[in-house]
Amino acid sequence: MKVTKTKRKRRCSQRRGTSLMEVIAGMTLMTLLVVPMVGLMTASGKLWKQFESGHGAVATRQSASQEIANILRSGTQVLSLNNTQVRFRSTFGDIQRVYVNRGQLMWEHAGRTDLVLENVGAVRMRRVANGSKPAEGTLIEIQVQNGTGSGVANSQSASLVWVRPAV
Repeated sequence: MKVTKTKRKRRCSQRRGTSLMEVIAGMTLMTLLVVPMVGLMTASGKLWKQFESGHGAVATRQSASQEIANILRSGTQVLSLNNTQVRFRSTFGDIQRVYVNRGQLMWEHAGRTDLVLENVGAVRMRRVANGSKPAEGTLIEIQVQNGTGSGVANSQSASLVWVRPAV
């Protein structure tokens, strides 16, 4: 009698594989776990992309404002100024120009044109003050606003810079 019970145990324990019901139950549980996780990862990816686009726009906006100010600091006299460009005489005596064209900040100097920065939004430059004497120079305000697809609406950076002859 002991022999038959052992044989039965061996037959049951030797059975390999899983039944169809076990496979279906496992796949159902896996689906219940994976689907919400995929949705969560997709939503977090969209949120990250939106954050990065706004953050990049802020950095570009501030960089553009600072770059224009840095270039103008080498100027001695403003020759012409409108919203998107400024022409000035540099400390070397040559005429230079800083302007924005199709979202690119450009700098004309020494007979060449250099790309300073890309993906620049709207730029507005205006004369804030003129000195009473030519040696006092001109105070220019530079405002750079985010582009339309930046993710950060109606934000701007501003800089003030004096353009005046070196003393």
